[in-house]
Amino acid sequence: MALDQLLTWGRRCCPHSEDWTGGVTSWCGALEAGQTNAEAQPPAAKKRRLASSQQHASVQEGAKWARAKPQKRAFTDAWLAVLRVPLTLPDLHRALSHLPDSVIPHLTDPLLLSDFLTHSVDSGGLTGMLALHGIFILVTQHGLEYPHFFMRLYALLTPDIFNARHRVRFLTLADIFLSSGLVPAYTAAAFAKRFARLALTAPPAGAITCTGFIHNLLRRHPACQFGRDPYDEGEPDPAKSQALASSLWEAESLRDHYCPQVAASVSLLDRDFSDPKKTAEVNVQQYAAGSFAAIIKQELDIRLKKAPIAFHSQPLTSLFGTALPILGFAFA
Repeated sequence: MALDQLLTWGRRCCPHSEDWTGGVTSWCGALEAGQTNAEAQPPAAKKRRLASSQQHASVQEGAKWARAKPQKRAFTDAWLAVLRVPLTLPDLHRALSHLPDSVIPHLTDPLLLSDFLTHSVDSGGLTGMLALHGIFILVTQHGLEYPHFFMRLYALLTPDIFNARHRVRFLTLADIFLSSGLVPAYTAAAFAKRFARLALTAPPAGAITCTGFIHNLLRRHPACQFGRDPYDEGEPDPAKSQALASSLWEAESLRDHYCPQVAASVSLLDRDFSDPKKTAEVNVQQYAAGSFAAIIKQELDIRLKKAPIAFHSQPLTSLFGTALPILGFAFA
């Protein structure tokens, strides 16, 4: 209940919101508190102004509640109090989802959330990814020192993500993080190798998503020229995985994938990545929303000009075409 009230607090106070119930419409509540611009008032006698000075002082005192600083401080205290309370998993996800856009920009000191977010990252899964989004905002906009950011993201990329309920949100955030200018080439190479390995065992929709990630990473970092394969998949630190000196042999394996859509998606990696202007990034969010049902529907919706039927130009005379002995048996 407290979390619901806190999340709707800002909407009720905004006159442009559908949930607005009335309240402050002027700057800092000056009009509602009875304050007016002295220049806009008609000139009055000096005695009258002196007589009403005490009344104006009381009005100004009453308008303190509408000032930005006290409201910002109260907003910060309210959120910190809520986050200290043990939250259920759905409520924790809701809170973490609102932090980057609706909470952090309005706190007196956003770095106060550092301990809460770093502790939430340890939970892994969607909770860890949502917490990383908050840490990403603190690192890029508020000067937080968090050198292990990409190492934590690297550890969250496991085969289970493609079967998770919130995989679209998870993978979309991963693409946002990896599109940052803070990603060095060796880290980009490590993530490309991680997605290539995941594609080998992922379901078809997941393999296509991995191909999209690899395409975007190679496009953003043309310096990633893969050679032999000393890549260490078990190394938790991307900087030590030797991915930059590795090869993407996994992509060649995917060309023979049993799913035609997966094999076709590998053609994205045949593009020229030396000049980013020649290619466009892949919409990973659209790929992440794929599933077996979507792939089957796409295949069934294809309008064929000619039905693929089996035919033989010459009549069959034997099972294998020639009488060859197989395991001691001759077929004719």
